[in-house]
Amino acid sequence: MKYQFKYAFDDRMITALGYEPEGQTILVVRLVMLAIMLAEKNRVIFITDDSDAKNLFEQTVCGNGEFGNDDEVIFIEPQEDINKETNKKAWLEWSRSLNMQYSYMIINPPYAIGNKIIAEVIKHLKDDGKAVVIQPLSQYKYQKLFEHIEKFELADPKLFEDAVITENLNISVVTKKKQNKFTWQELILESCDQNFRKFYDWNIANNRGIAMKRYDSKSDIPLSGISLDKDFVESGRCVSINSGAGFGMDSYGYLWNVTKQNTNTGWLHCAGIIHFNTKLAKNNFAKFWYSNIKGKNLISKAALGLHMVSVSADYYFFIPQIDWETIDQHPLWNTDVDAAVLDAMGLKWNDDKTKIIDK
Repeated sequence: MKYQFKYAFDDRMITALGYEPEGQTILVVRLVMLAIMLAEKNRVIFITDDSDAKNLFEQTVCGNGEFGNDDEVIFIEPQEDINKETNKKAWLEWSRSLNMQYSYMIINPPYAIGNKIIAEVIKHLKDDGKAVVIQPLSQYKYQKLFEHIEKFELADPKLFEDAVITENLNISVVTKKKQNKFTWQELILESCDQNFRKFYDWNIANNRGIAMKRYDSKSDIPLSGISLDKDFVESGRCVSINSGAGFGMDSYGYLWNVTKQNTNTGWLHCAGIIHFNTKLAKNNFAKFWYSNIKGKNLISKAALGLHMVSVSADYYFFIPQIDWETIDQHPLWNTDVDAAVLDAMGLKWNDDKTKIIDK
C-alpha cells in the first residue's frame, strides 16, 4: 500500500495532538493503519487513492460490529497520466465538496497540491478542532497557511517506504483559526540543518540584500538584460540533494560565471540569479562558490542544509552577506576561501568541520 508509515499502527500523528481522541468524527487522509486504529473509538471518514488501502479499511472496519457501523471510505480513482498516481483534479474536487464539520483530521495529502487541499479542508474543522498534517514545509507558504500552525516538528522522510521526499517533511498541528505563532522565516530556520544555524542567523542579522532570485522557466529569464560580468547565474536546484548541478568546475554555471563563455542557455529552465554591483565582487563570489564539488565546500553544505528543492530569495541567508568586493584582501583568501569568509563573519568550523561555531 502506498504512502504508509513503515511501522504498522505508528501513532506519531496522534501523539502530536497530545491525547488520543474518543467519540469524535475524524477525517483521515491516506493513512489506513491510523484510520483503522482511530475507528475503534471514533467515527472515521477515510479518504484514499490506493485500492488496497480501500479494501483493507472496508474489510476491517466498515460493517464490522466491533467498530460500529458509521465509518466510511471514499475512494479517489488515480489517473496515471496526471502527476503519475495522483489525480489532482479529483482530489481538489473532493476537498471542495466537504459538507460537514470534523473534530479532528489526520492528513497525509498528495504533496504537489497539499497547500490547496489543507486550505480547503480546515474550513470544515470545528472551531476547537485540530488537523495533524504531514507534508513538506513549502506547502505552508502559499495562502499563508503557516499562520494556522499551532505546533510544528520535523519528520524523518524515512518514515515512508515508498515516497521520495526531497524537502523538509514535518508534522504540524493546524487549526481553522489563525494562530500566528510562527513567521515563515522562523519555520524555515527551524527546519534547516541546525549545524549551520549560527551561519544562517549571522546572515539574517547582517542582511545586505544578496539573494538568489529564482526563475522557473527560460522564458522568464531576462537573457538580454543579464551581465556576464556582474550577474552570477546558476541552477535554481543547486540546493537539492537529488541534483548534481550548481557546484564544481563541471557545471554550466561555472562556464558562465568563471570562464565567461556565453554557453547554450538551454540549461536555464530553472535558474537562480544574484546581481553584484561590480565585476570584482562577482568574481570573488564565484571563486568561493566553485572552490569544491557539491557537498565538499562551505556554500554547498549551507545550501544543502536548507532541505529545499530549489532556491528562493526567501533563503538568502545561506549566502554570506559580506562585502564581496573586499573579501579577496583577507589574509586567508588565497589559501582557504571558506575559512576567510567564515572569519569575516566572526565564525569558524568546529574541529571536524561538521558544525559552524563562534570564533
